[in-house]
Amino acid sequence: MPQTFREARWYRSMLYVPGSKLDWMLKAPKYGAAALIFDLEDAVELTQKPMARKSVAIGITELRASPIGRFVRLNGWRTGFLLDDLNSIVIDGLDGVALAKAEDPKDIAALDRVLGELERSRGLPVGRIEICPHAEAAVARYKFYALCMASQRVKRGAVPAWLRAETWLVPWAYGSKMTPTRATTFGPTPFCKLAPLASGMSKEAWQYVVVREQGSKRLSRSQFFSCGGI
Repeated sequence: MPQTFREARWYRSMLYVPGSKLDWMLKAPKYGAAALIFDLEDAVELTQKPMARKSVAIGITELRASPIGRFVRLNGWRTGFLLDDLNSIVIDGLDGVALAKAEDPKDIAALDRVLGELERSRGLPVGRIEICPHAEAAVARYKFYALCMASQRVKRGAVPAWLRAETWLVPWAYGSKMTPTRATTFGPTPFCKLAPLASGMSKEAWQYVVVREQGSKRLSRSQFFSCGGI
C-alpha cells in the first residue's frame, strides 16, 4: 500500500464499556469521553458473546445520533468469533473496530476486505469504518509499522504500556488501560511511537496520555516522555 496521509477525527478520550452491559453502554456518554469502545473480547465471557453482540448492535443504533465516537473491540481472527462479531455490529452508526491482539499485517488486510464486503452489501459508505490495531505482544510491536500500513482504514492504534508496578503509572494508548497483572508489558519504544506517524497517521490521532492511578501527583515532563508520552 502506498504511503499516504490519513485524516482522522481526534478523540481526546475513549472509554471502554463491556459489550454485555447494554445499560452501561447507553449511560456511558454522560461521563464525558469523546468516544466509546464496546468490548466484545476479554470483557465478555464465552457464553455471553452471542447476547453481547446483540447488545452492542442496539447500543450503536441508540447512540448513532450522538456526536460521540462508537467503536467495537473485536475478538481476534484465531478465536473463531471475529466473523460473527462483524456480522452483528457492522451497521449504520459504527465508526470503527479495534482488532485485539493484532500481530500480522495480513490480519488487518483481511479485516479490511471483510469490512468492505459488509459495507457494500448493507448500503454503507465503503471505507468509512476505521480499523484500530491493538499491538499487545512483542511481535506486534516489532511489526507495528507494517500493521499501520496494511490498510488505509488504520487511522489510530494502540500500544499498551506502563512502568513498573511499584510506580503505579499507567500510560493510555488509545484508551487501553493496563492493570497490575500485566506489569511485565514493555514500555513503548521510539520505534512504536514513530511507526504510526511514518505510516501517515496524524499526531493528533495517535497519542499517549499518561495517568497516575493512585493519588493526584502530577508527572514531570521527563516521566511523561519516558513512559510513552508524545
